[in-house]
Amino acid sequence: MVTANSGPAAIARRDGPLPARLVNRLISGLVVAIAPPGTSSRLLLLQELSRRRGVCLSEDILRWLAHAMVGGGRQLDGTLQQIEVLRTLTGKPPSLDELRRHFRVPIDAAKPTVERIVNRVSAYFRIDARRVPSPRRHPALMVPRQISMYLARRLTPLSLQQIGHCFGGRDHTTVLHACRKIEEGMKTDARLFGIVRQLHAELA
Repeated sequence: MVTANSGPAAIARRDGPLPARLVNRLISGLVVAIAPPGTSSRLLLLQELSRRRGVCLSEDILRWLAHAMVGGGRQLDGTLQQIEVLRTLTGKPPSLDELRRHFRVPIDAAKPTVERIVNRVSAYFRIDARRVPSPRRHPALMVPRQISMYLARRLTPLSLQQIGHCFGGRDHTTVLHACRKIEEGMKTDARLFGIVRQLHAELA
């Protein structure tokens, strides 16, 4: 059993990535991606962490933080630490609007975009990210491109037409076909299921 902060293809040693043969063996096993806690779990974590730190926050602020912030306990504890610093600097507890302004940049930076999705999928499959959205129909690009479209549909608010535009101006029916292809493939292909689940957890 191997545990890591990233999937087999992204694990690296000091002298470089793992050998391709070892990566393939790891991928062919059961790959389980442990997703970050959901909104309700983050709310419970924030309530407990704020209690331990003695940070008094309104329910509205806690719910907003649980919805807006990502990550696990360490990231949420860091968020509360920043709020404590803000309170020390201003001499009063920050309001919800002040917190929205303060955390706007990191929240926006963490949101999945088509570019980030393509870069992460390309890194996983070890291909040039510029080739994925290109008009080329090379067989080696088909699965990474379809996975990228599927994840873009799941993780961004873009329409099928907008996603198609990001992938070389493709028609919305092409994006829909790619999404259905991946969905159907995940039902029967355990390896594909593991890859998509892992990438989804890393990008969400």
